[in-house]
Amino acid sequence: LKAGPTVGPVSDAQRFAGFSAGGDEKGVWGEVSVRDGEDYGATVEAYIGADPESWTRQGSWRHAAALATYAATNTEVALGSSYCCAFRMTYEKDGETVVKWTSTNTVGVTGSVHWSGAAGDGRWTNAGNWKEGLVPTSLTSDYFSRSGTTVVKAGDEALYGRGVYVTQGTVIWDFTSGTALTNTWLHFGEEGRTSATLIVSNGVINTTAVSSGNKGAPTFDSSNSTFELVGTRAKFGGFDSWKDHCVFHLLDGAYVEVDSISIKNTGWSSQILIDQGSCLRVTGKDSGNLAVDGGSKVIVDGGAVTNWGSVQLSMSTDSSGSLFVRNGGVFAQRCTTDKSFAVGMRGKGRVFVAGTRFAVSVYEILANLWEEQCAD
Repeated sequence: LKAGPTVGPVSDAQRFAGFSAGGDEKGVWGEVSVRDGEDYGATVEAYIGADPESWTRQGSWRHAAALATYAATNTEVALGSSYCCAFRMTYEKDGETVVKWTSTNTVGVTGSVHWSGAAGDGRWTNAGNWKEGLVPTSLTSDYFSRSGTTVVKAGDEALYGRGVYVTQGTVIWDFTSGTALTNTWLHFGEEGRTSATLIVSNGVINTTAVSSGNKGAPTFDSSNSTFELVGTRAKFGGFDSWKDHCVFHLLDGAYVEVDSISIKNTGWSSQILIDQGSCLRVTGKDSGNLAVDGGSKVIVDGGAVTNWGSVQLSMSTDSSGSLFVRNGGVFAQRCTTDKSFAVGMRGKGRVFVAGTRFAVSVYEILANLWEEQCAD
């Protein structure tokens, strides 16, 4: 069956009052409301399929009410695939058969895929390494939940627009330098699980485009989790969701730019570690800052951390927090407002500087300091 020309919304007496469709692991569904069809004894049919050339009828109703809503579901669908959905209404008017269609709507079947490593080569793009036999797509969420250490290899494919969950054990993403994780929402740990660690080697991470709903912020969903970037470039919309005893570690020349970082309240004894020539740049966009309290620490050890925005950097607004700059590390802040650096506002904030450079500027530009230590 071919639908013929696609039109919509249908304007003939506004008989189609509404149309919507969706899809998830349980199937593809469509829903339409019809009114003013009882005078003509209209027939309403639902069609769902991979495309308008091959779809099948999922339901048929005789419309005999002033207003009624009809729904259909197709459960024979594949995770990560897209399907079309539409409704057809047929009735007699002035001695002729009138056929009207809703607009064809395309929906995707969303769900989760889980890493198994069964193929043995560790490659992200090998469907045999996923329990569902499906390489992740933009419609799936990806789960890594195995005890011990798992090594995953990826090339230049983009991991676009979905959630990635590391909930147990240690996962090492051995990415080539061209690999890009774009619009990806990263999660670490899971309540009730043991500690989780994600180590990313090389590659580029850019999550800022999905910052709505906090999706631009890597999220620690459980305590005792670690996010480690080894020589990796990354850009995040925020880094604000912390649990107890979590670690964000940059090493081997990693470069990370983030609008704001906050380790407080739930971040007891958590740490940010910047070392081995790495750089963390806090831009201060969207009124962000670097806030550290709750017994947490920022340690700059042979690396650099900068706050390059026009907002306050605060240490310990509620309880004790510490900033260590040592062993050739660099801390720098340029700010054009008062109170650019606050320590111990209502608690016990501490700053430790040893054998390194520490500079805080109000109304001044730290000339070339960032360019020296964190060159792009």
